[in-house]
Amino acid sequence: MTIAEGRSGERRGRRRAGADASSAQRACTYRHLVNPFEPLRVFSDDHVEAMHRTALRILEELGMRVLLPEGRRIFAAAGAKVDEESRMVRLDRGLVEEMLAKAPAEIELVARAPERCLTIGGRHVAVIPVGGPPHVTDTDRGKRPGTLADYVEFTKLAQSYDVIHLLGASVEPQEIPTQFRHLDVTLTQLTLGDKMPWVYSRGQGQVHDCFQMVALAHGIAMEDLPNAVRAYTVINTNSPLQLDIPMTQGIMDFAAAGQLLVITPFTLAGAMAPVTLPGALTQAHAEALAGIGAGQLARRLGIPWRCSNANASNTPDAQAAYESEMSLWGALMGGCNFLIHGAGWLEGGLTASLEKFILDIEMLQMFAELFQPVAFSEDEMAFEDIREVGPGGHFFAAPHTMSRYQSAFYAPLVSDWRNFGQWSEDGARTATERANTIWKKTLADFTPPPLDPGRAEALADFVARRREEGGAPPVS
Repeated sequence: MTIAEGRSGERRGRRRAGADASSAQRACTYRHLVNPFEPLRVFSDDHVEAMHRTALRILEELGMRVLLPEGRRIFAAAGAKVDEESRMVRLDRGLVEEMLAKAPAEIELVARAPERCLTIGGRHVAVIPVGGPPHVTDTDRGKRPGTLADYVEFTKLAQSYDVIHLLGASVEPQEIPTQFRHLDVTLTQLTLGDKMPWVYSRGQGQVHDCFQMVALAHGIAMEDLPNAVRAYTVINTNSPLQLDIPMTQGIMDFAAAGQLLVITPFTLAGAMAPVTLPGALTQAHAEALAGIGAGQLARRLGIPWRCSNANASNTPDAQAAYESEMSLWGALMGGCNFLIHGAGWLEGGLTASLEKFILDIEMLQMFAELFQPVAFSEDEMAFEDIREVGPGGHFFAAPHTMSRYQSAFYAPLVSDWRNFGQWSEDGARTATERANTIWKKTLADFTPPPLDPGRAEALADFVARRREEGGAPPVS
């Protein structure tokens, strides 16, 4: 387990954190998180089993509409019943169970930097930043369409904090033509980060380009890419009960290349799914089972599953914080392995916020601290120190305190623990204002991780060549 540096620290009294956090001495294991808690149970085992059986019934009797002809052919070859006229694919439960038996319980993820490699599944947790909003906002420049410069800023932030474990889509750089956008986004991730990258799944041409770039960054041949998981994508179903052409193609391309798929049923309760929680979960489970055998009931299946840190606030305010906090409690205490949209989400996913990114980092680091094992021994119980201090004394200068105080407490990145007078004299800044200062300082201090010059040149040459060749337009 690697020790994270520079984002947690000691606390002396009611000291100010924020800008001082980078000089802290507390060492915590944020790069490899393991959730020590038993998952919370909302439904009984009987209820979970009933939803699973109903999901199997949906696939067997109702089926999924699969728009890509090649996808239907693959399902048919595996034993599914396919109606070409309606494009419906029906899967009997025996076939589904056979697919599930092939799904791994844990997956090893290989990053460009060895210390960034991860295990997903079991009690392991990985956090990914916000992904895919068309807009970006901060308190200086306001809300605006996303640009490549914005994407670069979010990538630098995601690389800077160890509690973010993979890079992501962050924001759509809308000024970049769609046939070239995947090239610039992937190049940004591979040159500004050493964590595992996210890859566009918007057609076979774009996926192939991105896979070639990942291979170049790792210094391997394309034929060696399937030997390890080095990239991931997110596949959204078109709820209810439909897989479109690029998503089906993405499933096939990533499966062939041995890379990571995150199947996400787009089930908004009352819109694209039943309004009841059991109904929405059952439909989502069926759609995910039709993809690669994963789903919101994945705990029952024993395979890794994803969740999100979501909120509907339009600005990084108290609403954004408490809605995100509740999302995080539900996701992490529910036992999720892949926390997508972990930092920066606003406006129901329509906007990525720089201040919200920092506020989320604070909450994520608190959860990371919660996951750390608590030291326990006779010495930790401090009986002799309690005897020595005695009634009415204090522990400020006690040997037990002096040997531990520098690492005893989490020092916040954003929170200000000073008294009202000190806080007022320093400008009475809110958490959002402090977050604004922190993201700016983080970007100003950013240094890209090392990348072999030959690999960097090969990546630049590949992008230039693919631009000259016209790129790869997205498939719809």
